[in-house]
Amino acid sequence: MNTKDNLSIVLITYNRKENLEKTFKQILAQNSPIRDFDITVIDNCSNDGTDTLIKDYQNKFKNLSYVKNPINIGGNANICKAMEHAYFKNKKYFWILCDDDDYDFNDWNQVEKAIANNKDMIMVEHLQRKENISQESLINECSFLPAAIYKTEFLNNIVLQNAYLNIYNSLPHNAIICHMFNKNCTDFEIVENNIVIQNLKRGEANDTRRGTNRHIHYKNNHIDLFVSFVNSYKMLTDKDFRYKCNEKLWLSKSFFYSCYVVICRNKDYFPNIVDFYTGLSLKQKIVFILAYLFAKPIYRTKKIFKFLCSYLITDTYK
Repeated sequence: MNTKDNLSIVLITYNRKENLEKTFKQILAQNSPIRDFDITVIDNCSNDGTDTLIKDYQNKFKNLSYVKNPINIGGNANICKAMEHAYFKNKKYFWILCDDDDYDFNDWNQVEKAIANNKDMIMVEHLQRKENISQESLINECSFLPAAIYKTEFLNNIVLQNAYLNIYNSLPHNAIICHMFNKNCTDFEIVENNIVIQNLKRGEANDTRRGTNRHIHYKNNHIDLFVSFVNSYKMLTDKDFRYKCNEKLWLSKSFFYSCYVVICRNKDYFPNIVDFYTGLSLKQKIVFILAYLFAKPIYRTKKIFKFLCSYLITDTYK
């Protein structure tokens, strides 16, 4: 099976010309296994000369396509557009890349083998050791957009609708992996060593609001990464599995600590506290309340404590 004929690549970018050029130099290098693949760049209406850079590379690489949005539709909406574009490419697999990561293609042969073996998904980036990745932590790993190569057949109407609805959680692409678990399509391959290497500055991994401005809806401007995770897991139809995923918000920390972080980060924005809380199991709600009491002086939390306790007898998301 020819991997080139079965994999479409979509690269999203906005106003990061230097980062994009660095990415081009890696994925289009002489020794890159994907340099002659079908690659489309979707530019979210950059105004920093990105279009000129892309057109220069198009003159050298005829396999490189360019789509420029007439207006900036937002980074997360651009992810949805990339998913739609991959669907219409009609290739067996698709891979969405960002413009600011690094690449190491030493284990690319594992991707080729996985595609030949008809795997549902190939994970090409993970923070945990391969043998330590449980199913409940896998969705967390896939929240990094380029972390996985998916079968295009999973881009159906349910996934795309959920992706658009999940824009405000800044994780529209998590609609894919949640749908796969809902359909028990979990024949996954995980490469031994990362092919994509996250290139985030300290603190950026927890910032889901990059690229927004104060005129965007308040929900998006206040979204928190862990709240995004819990909200995204509500797309999972298996409640027990959903709650297991909640336990893996911070892959190396306890659920109690994750709750504590959510409370501290959202002390001035109570809607996130409520949104997070309603996605938890009864046991997790109790842990959350304990974390809240640990994080706040009791005399300041009486009203909030009473409010949260009222939810203990309910399960908002059936």
